[in-house]
Amino acid sequence: MTASPVHQGLSGPDWAVAFPDSRRVADLEPAFRSSTLRFFKALHDAGATLNVRATRRPPQQAYLRHWAWAIAIGSHDPRGVPPMRGVDIEWWHGDLRESRRAAQELLEAFQSDQLAVAPALCTKATRGLTLEFGAGWAGKLNVRLAGGSKCQLSSRPRDETNSKLAEVAAGYGVARTGTAWSPRADWTGDD
Repeated sequence: MTASPVHQGLSGPDWAVAFPDSRRVADLEPAFRSSTLRFFKALHDAGATLNVRATRRPPQQAYLRHWAWAIAIGSHDPRGVPPMRGVDIEWWHGDLRESRRAAQELLEAFQSDQLAVAPALCTKATRGLTLEFGAGWAGKLNVRLAGGSKCQLSSRPRDETNSKLAEVAAGYGVARTGTAWSPRADWTGDD
């Protein structure tokens, strides 16, 4: 994963683009990557289109989300934020109100301003154990199941929110939770 050009300086909404999520399946944790690739191959072979939106979140982005929330909502003193190597951000704007305002704007840019708790520093996303993607197909989709037989997806919607698609994915070890997909809870990668 690579970050966008080096950011430095005062906190604020511009930092939301400094360390973007990866969109590369190769950046997923190896066992989850393997199951995801098998699932995606089955969809592709059946004629579905795929659009990977996010795979792994850089720890730098998790750091920014966490501390922006802690300052803006959690009332953490911006002068006491521990530094992170490679993130040359200044949380203190010389004034507490201005520092909190900038942190709030950063939270809003991340669309994390409605969270009840601070975003975690280490998550499934930072460990490569979650995936966001779009899928679509026209008409009926005859997709190969993990066991080798075929299944026809004929119900709507004809996208990644299709409940039958979630059942197919589970056979590959990929489970849908909300808008994200993760390894099936009981899956070891050996199915």
